[in-house]
Amino acid sequence: MANTHYVISAIHLGDQADTDLALYDACQGTLIQESLDFGRDTHLSWVAPVNGMVYVRARHADSALFGPATAYAFSVRTVATGAAIIAGGRLNVFDSLQRQITFMTNHAYKVFSRPDAHDHIYYLSADPTSPSNVDGPSSPTNLAFAIRSWAPQHLTNGVPLCLLPGRSRRARTFFLETGQQRVTPAQLDRWLTVFQGQRPQSPVIVIIEACRSGSFITPPASLAQWAA
Repeated sequence: MANTHYVISAIHLGDQADTDLALYDACQGTLIQESLDFGRDTHLSWVAPVNGMVYVRARHADSALFGPATAYAFSVRTVATGAAIIAGGRLNVFDSLQRQITFMTNHAYKVFSRPDAHDHIYYLSADPTSPSNVDGPSSPTNLAFAIRSWAPQHLTNGVPLCLLPGRSRRARTFFLETGQQRVTPAQLDRWLTVFQGQRPQSPVIVIIEACRSGSFITPPASLAQWAA
């Protein structure tokens, strides 16, 4: 089905199982995509551009091996599209780490970006030379809007991922921009509470990649709450 995200998996049951997966537009047709796994199991992630039939080829990497030791379980499942919020910060206009921060936020955008997922990523940046795919400058107002208003509109049963790879130097403070443009755990908790009130069945993942990020929340305090 068009615009549907599929994950095709070969779960290795035998000790000698080592499968390869490939997707074709027809039997003995043109290769669309193939698995590039390095782990024990094999997965292929694909978003269908149009409606129609496709073919999956599953084969053992070593054709000389066969039997129960090469057994695997095959499955095809659909994946709901989630929402990602990426916010890069800045300590001051002379921040020597700005280049690294921008590199990390751009890398995060590429990791979560797919042909059908650009509308499901909200990217904030404090870099004055930020790329064209940025939705706006980093600020508490923009981040609050992304969490409370934008994210609930861009997912149903997906996973909103608040990824904050920006700038933190002082305990319990995340710097979005210079001056007073900063976020505290209490503010982030309030914004996430509003989101969870609208999407109570959606899990929330918060990743903070920054100096002293471990001091952002002091135990036993917590940002997250799971509603079963």
